[in-house]
Parts: sequence; C-alpha cells; structure tokens
Amino acid sequence: MLESYRIKNKRRSSASSKTNIIIYEYDVANELISETYRQGIDQIKQITYEYDGNGNLTKKTTTEGLDTTVVEYTYNMANQLINDGVNTYAYDECGNQISNGIFDFAHNVKNRIIKVSGVGDGSVVAEYAYDANGLRLSKTTSSGTIYSNNLL
Repeated sequence: MLESYRIKNKRRSSASSKTNIIIYEYDVANELISETYRQGIDQIKQITYEYDGNGNLTKKTTTEGLDTTVVEYTYNMANQLINDGVNTYAYDECGNQISNGIFDFAHNVKNRIIKVSGVGDGSVVAEYAYDANGLRLSKTTSSGTIYSNNLL
C-alpha cells in the first residue's frame, strides 16, 4: 500500500496498486470532505461529507455507479448524536449514552457502564464491575466472566 500525506499528517491518497487509488480531500478546518475511489482513470465510488459549525458530521453521501445513498446525522444542543438515519440515541442528565437504538446502557454514580442490554427485550448482553478507584474488575457475558487486574 502506497500512501502520500500533506500538511498536518492528513492522508492525501492511498494506492493498493498502480490502478486502484483513493484520493482524500479536506476543508480548511482539516475535516475530511471527500474520498474518491478510482480504478485506472475511472471513478468507481465517491463519498462526500458535510459538517456543522461545531465540526459534527451532518451528512454523508455515497455515490457508486448510478446509486446514491444519503445519510443525515442530527445532534442535540450538547453536540451529542441523536439520530444517524437508522438509530436513535439517548443520553442521561450526566451526558452518558443510555441507548443507541440497539442496546441500552446503565451507568453507576461514577458514570461507568455497569450493564448493557438489548433494546426492547431487555436481555442482558454484558455486566461490568469496578473497584473503588473506578478500574474495571470484571465483564460478565453469556460466555462467562473475564476478570481484569489478575483477579481470580
């Protein structure tokens, strides 16, 4: 893989061969605004990105051949993602994500995730335990428990 870079370590292009090239473009805020995929001289795919004044991604447009897909992203006043075109996200008063449309997240008083469960059915996917310093001690899933910090 050959890669070239420009100012501020932003990738300008990458090539997996002499004929397959990806060209990257950035705006003045150094945000990625487009990726163009070329095979030889033919453009086979282009992805463009749009951002709001806070640097949040608001729109992603993918064009491949004659097909174009647009995904729009919305944010709340705290600049937290609340919708990605598929899933709806929710947050508690501390700013912790409590749902991503697929999973619900429960947090302890120190804002650490203690339980992940499926949206709708409430099935527990994982549970976490922490010590007094906030370091994770264990993760329990249907496969068993994994302990951290050499605890048995």
